[in-house]
Amino acid sequence: MPKTTDATHTLRIIAQDPAVRVKGEILTATVQVPAEKLWRGPWGHRVQVIDYDATSGVLYEPLTYPTDGKGRLVDPFAQQSPATLITDPRFHQQNVYAIVMRTLSHFERVLGRRISWGFSGHQVKVSPHAFEDANAFYSERDHGLFFGYFTGPKGRVFSCLSHDVVVHETTHALLDGLRERFTDPSSPDQAAFHEGFADVVAVLSVFELPETIGRLLSLAPGGNGSDKRVPRKFLSDEPFVRALLGVAEELGAAIYGIPGRSLRASYATKPDPTAYSQRADWREPHRRGERPGMP
Repeated sequence: MPKTTDATHTLRIIAQDPAVRVKGEILTATVQVPAEKLWRGPWGHRVQVIDYDATSGVLYEPLTYPTDGKGRLVDPFAQQSPATLITDPRFHQQNVYAIVMRTLSHFERVLGRRISWGFSGHQVKVSPHAFEDANAFYSERDHGLFFGYFTGPKGRVFSCLSHDVVVHETTHALLDGLRERFTDPSSPDQAAFHEGFADVVAVLSVFELPETIGRLLSLAPGGNGSDKRVPRKFLSDEPFVRALLGVAEELGAAIYGIPGRSLRASYATKPDPTAYSQRADWREPHRRGERPGMP
């Protein structure tokens, strides 16, 4: 577990996707985000969570953090059950805040400088229950990230709980800040680059969660900690690869009605050099971003 410092807050998040489970339990992680004064929301300098549902007209009670004897923020969900995390709107607020802030800090650390969002202003607005629909999106015009929810075959599905989806949409906002013209209408490849890049960042971000990788590897024979090796074959088994490299497993399974079906799975996409020019379905940016034409 990361150690809280004066420069960081330690918050619990859903570390992969609610559909990815180890021994029946969702994967959670405690992560460090830059410490800052947080108002009700959470509401910080770069990220403000505004939990308004436009479909039902409901404004959810914003999350307020308690503090300890030294004035440091206390995570109210540190010991809560997985069932509470899935159903409590206040945890949904924490989940999006922490993942958006963590993604922003990763970009700034790698680039070695502060970076802006793709709009005038220092603060992105985030709505974890924005509307009832199987969708999530970044809006430059509205300065925000909007996450939908819907009822799937196994119950309510919240896109704000998918680590992949939150990182993906945050990356859109950050990439728009770095190269703003990439969102202007142009060739199909331009929009596909935005989607593909956001998916790559979402997949790679999971590798910075050691406890999550450790839980997944623990499923392998010999992966229970007795030694640090797992069979080579396990690393190429479809369930493990899907859990690690698939994007938005819960949304994919609910939308397509196929258990285990990720929303996007470029690792399983066979190269097709003719796809870009001859297949109409590959004109859609998300689909095209899976790189079907690579040899």
